[in-house]
Amino acid sequence: MSSVGVWLSGGNPVTAGVEREQQARIDELGYASAWMGETVGGRDAFARSAVFLGATGRITVGSGIANVWSRPAVTAQAAARTVAEAHPGRFMLGLGIGHSFPAASLGQSFANPLRGMRDYRLRTALHGQDELLSPRRELDAQPATARSSVGQIPGGGTDGVPGRTFGHDAGRQLDAGADQVLISPTAADLPGAVDQLARLAPALPGVAA
Repeated sequence: MSSVGVWLSGGNPVTAGVEREQQARIDELGYASAWMGETVGGRDAFARSAVFLGATGRITVGSGIANVWSRPAVTAQAAARTVAEAHPGRFMLGLGIGHSFPAASLGQSFANPLRGMRDYRLRTALHGQDELLSPRRELDAQPATARSSVGQIPGGGTDGVPGRTFGHDAGRQLDAGADQVLISPTAADLPGAVDQLARLAPALPGVAA
């Protein structure tokens, strides 16, 4: 199975029908996982994950991240349980505190983000004590800084070298011990992003074109 996944932004202004079509394409291409960002006031990370999971049959879907400023911890827990129970073994929860400006817009303090994240994480009660989430594989809660490597596809490399061969780079990162390498398309819309992923798939370890 491939260890190469996809990271999609929190925007992608397309209809739900188009999103389902493109999500099915990502699944068919053979990518191992798809992670979706979330902006405060944008598309809900849990609802979007549920749409993605419902449109596909194999791929693992993760929130990367579900922003803590978007909802109370108890709401995040309830939403995560709902999605995880509907799609056992295919949902990964990534929580994150994001940036300072959403906190400021909501009148919240960003003075100690690490402490804030820890407090929120504790309030979600995702510590194996909830019998409805046993066995744990129904909900795999991971910190937002899980051992993954995120890179831009050719034309916008994070190493500052335009047009690099990311397929080779992905292999090196996996050989170096990364659990999963995430590809971040640079296209302005979701169909264009998936077109990029399709062109890149043959060069990536374990991804079927």
